[in-house]
Amino acid sequence: MENSLSHQIERLLNQVRKLRLQAEQAEAYAAPLCQLTAELSHSGLLKEATVLGDFLLTRSYTDDPFSDSAQLLQAALIVPAGIGIIYWDVVEFENHRSSRTEILREAVNHFVPFHELPSAMRGLLLPQIRRLFDGLGQHLQLFGDDSLPSN
Repeated sequence: MENSLSHQIERLLNQVRKLRLQAEQAEAYAAPLCQLTAELSHSGLLKEATVLGDFLLTRSYTDDPFSDSAQLLQAALIVPAGIGIIYWDVVEFENHRSSRTEILREAVNHFVPFHELPSAMRGLLLPQIRRLFDGLGQHLQLFGDDSLPSN
């Protein structure tokens, strides 16, 4: 039976194992991205930027099972902090949802960088890394020497 309890447990266990493997793969990208975002900021090329990714997970607050709210986790790349996850309170997010400016400002306050995330959260980021990196290109475009006017 596909809906049996043992099958559901095994399926969830496999998802956790998959996230662990994805976390290891994500680590290969996280350090260079963190270095890149820090260098962009320190060099003056791009002082600050926030690239929002997809929502990864919604979960209840474990410390208060009767809470009216929950957590909403969103992938992000922030200059100069690097790649990580924004931990939104669902009610607070809904209050800011109508203003992109407020969302971007609040995102920085709720951001947890990759190196501080638990393994499963790191694994959730793997499918987002390319999209976040590409989103960084919307904030900055460098031109090669051949595009500079010659004297």
